[in-house]
Order: sequence, then C-alpha cells, then structure tokens
Amino acid sequence: MTDESAIADTPEIRPNVPVSKGKPRKPRWRRRIVEAGLGLLLAPVAVWFVVRAVNGNQGLARVLDDEVAVQTDYARGTQTIVSTPGYRPYVPWMQEVFRFDKSPNAFVMKGNVQVDDNHVPRLLVRANDGSSFWFDELTLQYALMPDQAAFVLEDSGPADAFKQELVRAQARAILRDEFGRFSAEDVVRPENLRDATQRSLDRLNAALNPHGIEVLEVSTPKPAFDKTYEEQIARRKVANQEVEHLKAELDQLTQVKIQREQAVRNSKEVEMKKLEGNLAADLSA
Repeated sequence: MTDESAIADTPEIRPNVPVSKGKPRKPRWRRRIVEAGLGLLLAPVAVWFVVRAVNGNQGLARVLDDEVAVQTDYARGTQTIVSTPGYRPYVPWMQEVFRFDKSPNAFVMKGNVQVDDNHVPRLLVRANDGSSFWFDELTLQYALMPDQAAFVLEDSGPADAFKQELVRAQARAILRDEFGRFSAEDVVRPENLRDATQRSLDRLNAALNPHGIEVLEVSTPKPAFDKTYEEQIARRKVANQEVEHLKAELDQLTQVKIQREQAVRNSKEVEMKKLEGNLAADLSA
C-alpha cells in the first residue's frame, strides 16, 4: 500500500469544538412548519395589497374642487354624496367612491364632423317657409347637478358617462324645433332669436333636469344662409330701407301740408275778422 492510499484511508481528525450549553436547537422540520404556517397566514394579506395596487383601489379617494363624489356602501346599501374637496377613506370591495365632474361643460355644434361627445357638426334648421339656414357655431353650457349625483350614477353610469348621449340627443332636436318655427326672414330678427333661445333653454332643462343635468346657457349666433339667398336678403333690406325713407318723407310732406293749410286758414280768419269789423263800423256810421 502506498503512502497516498494510506493517507486517503485515514479518517478525518476534527478539532474539538465546544458544545453550546444554551437551549437546544429546534429540528429543521419544525422551523419549516412554522415558516409555512406564517406564509399561509400572510399570503391573503399580500394578495390583498397586490390586487389593490393593480386595480388602483387603495382605499383612499381624492375629491377635487371641481368634483362631487358618491360613496357607495355595498354592505349597508347606502349612498352618500360628498361635495367637500379632500381625501375620502373607504373600505375596498365593501365600499367605493365614484367621482363626477361638476364644472360647466361646453357642448359645441360647429363644423361638419364630430370631434368628440361635446363637439358635433353644426346645427342645420329648416324654416317654416321651406328654406334652410344654419348656425356656424352654437354653444350650450351645461353641468351636472351636485345634489343629484347619486341618481346620475344610477341613471347614466360613473365618471363622464352623463356627457356622452343625453345632451347631444336632446339639444339637436329641441333647437331645430324652436328655431324652425320662424321663416328665414323672421329668424334674423333679434327679438325672435331671443325668444327661440329662451324657449330652447326651458325645454332643454325640462328634458335634462330629470337626468340630473342642468343647461346653464344657450349662446346663439346670427343664422347663416346660402350666398344667393343672403344677397336677396341684402337687396330686400336695402329696398325696405328705401321704402321706409320714402314713407318718412311722405309723412313729413303731409305734416308740412297740414301746417301750411292751418296757417292759411288762420290768416284768412284774421282777414275775415278785420272785414267784419270794418263792415260793422260802416253800418254804424
């Protein structure tokens, strides 16, 4: 046997290691059971936080100055309107906070294509005489009614759902109806435009208030017509002005005639009185 094989067969000699006199260590299988139990207890909590982070449901909602919120309690079946700006805590999955924009929104009818829910093509109206006219840019100012936010949530849905269909559907029909009551010649008169605008505002609120929406203002510009029709209107306007001018001159001439006749009548009466006086004097003489 060689020296190398003898060295390999020699058992390893370890130095004497002092044995700790403290508590005896737990077996590894017991520690693993404890760790597994803690993992099972903490796993639902970890999953809860992960799901909250992914869904953005952190249990704290911020209500801005131009917003109103509805806090829904699914367990109790109650809803609370929050109109004060600030942070609003809630219990995820048992409660939820829905925020709505309460600032005025502009609904614009302009151009020939629809840009978004609040920008649609211009309003084309058929007058009662069969002609057509339009408004280059007609604007409605509307807003959500804060005290009706809970009803808006049930009626239209969360967020900006109330801006998508209701105003557009009602505005075009009502405005066409009210402005179409006039002829193309009458609709350009300021008093008729004012009356039609006010009636449109009243009817829009009557239709939209039950849905929690209020129309604040209707901005109506001067209606536009085809170029040939506008030229005819301009010529007729000039002719009407000339007629009015001739009527004024005729009235003036009539007044001058009356004044001259009265002056002649007064002069003749004075002469008649003088002659009567002279005649009386001659007769007495």
